[in-house]
Amino acid sequence: MIKEKVMPRFKIPNVFFELLSSCDISDPEKMKPHPYMANLIMKKLKVLPEETVFIGDAVGDVKMALAAKVIPIIVLTGQLNKKKALSLGVKNIINNVTLLEDYLNKNFISSK
Repeated sequence: MIKEKVMPRFKIPNVFFELLSSCDISDPEKMKPHPYMANLIMKKLKVLPEETVFIGDAVGDVKMALAAKVIPIIVLTGQLNKKKALSLGVKNIINNVTLLEDYLNKNFISSK
């Protein structure tokens, strides 16, 4: 539903390799900020934490990313403002999700 309905409605670019939400997790102990969801996706995609970024908009997203040892990218259209994101140690911050594809291309995708 997220990919088919939510993403097009809000013009979210299709740059995600995998989507997982709390609706997909039955054990409440494994929900954010626990790193379970990020670790599950990395295992499924066979990637390492240093090859992974996590996109989020809330404190729990940052805490989960850091617990999973992946790079958090915060979108400022959610619960966090720039000051709070910076205070959590986030270095990658964008104003809205429509800027995500360009940001990823400029900062994370090599031009090999």
